[in-house]
Amino acid sequence: MQQGAAGNFRPGPSIAPPVTKRRKAASTSARPAGSLPLRESMLLYFLLTILIVAGVGVISQYGRIVACNYRIQHLHREMALLQEEKEVLCIEVKRLASLERIERIAVGELGLQHPEKRQWLVLSARETKY
Repeated sequence: MQQGAAGNFRPGPSIAPPVTKRRKAASTSARPAGSLPLRESMLLYFLLTILIVAGVGVISQYGRIVACNYRIQHLHREMALLQEEKEVLCIEVKRLASLERIERIAVGELGLQHPEKRQWLVLSARETKY
């Protein structure tokens, strides 16, 4: 301490070192090199499980898409076959419904005859009021 002109004492420069905050040194001796704390390893296992579940989900969706595409192709082939069968059946209906065929069966197999002019019956409708 130094004395001033009036006899007052003034504090002098401090000799003690300044106070600084110290960081806690990481202790590597408590655990072996390369090991993670329990919390970090559990988080890693959790994230790995989530990744595996998401991967299985994506793969299963692609499998379902492939199965649906196979089913669609199968149905398209079946539809084409049914359309061909429908066309064949329409031609068969037209052939069986032809007037020449019906007349041939009526005359030849059933023994029917064409009507004569005198066999025709002409009906006239009277006008009726309701």
